[in-house]
Amino acid sequence: MITLMYRLVLVLALGMPASLYAQGVQPRAVPSGETKFVLFMHTGGSPADIDEGKIKQIMGALAQKGYLVRAPDKEQDEGGGPGVDYFADSARAAAQDVANTVNLTFEKLGIPVDEKKKLKPRLQRVKNPAAYLGVWLF
Repeated sequence: MITLMYRLVLVLALGMPASLYAQGVQPRAVPSGETKFVLFMHTGGSPADIDEGKIKQIMGALAQKGYLVRAPDKEQDEGGGPGVDYFADSARAAAQDVANTVNLTFEKLGIPVDEKKKLKPRLQRVKNPAAYLGVWLF
């Protein structure tokens, strides 16, 4: 009898989240003040005069603002170019802040950037966590 009750409670507990999702109940969006955004840094295509030290300074400027900055890779967005990809409307302000911070850090480091190649936020329609941002520097 106890095992039957245990199984019934277990089935109900496991089925509850799925039934809520099926009814259209979505988990609450985390306000940007509570979110720790994770930045995926892509440095492929960087000019020859941009050394690892400058990349680390850019990453440091972002880390000082509270972003969790992952180690950079050498990927390049050949189609879209530089930008900050975000995956949910709730992350737009953070993406803009990251773009502004990188552009300002470029200026401080004396890295010339064509106006067309300044980082801007861009919404991507792929399934990624809302707190993930893709930062394509060059």
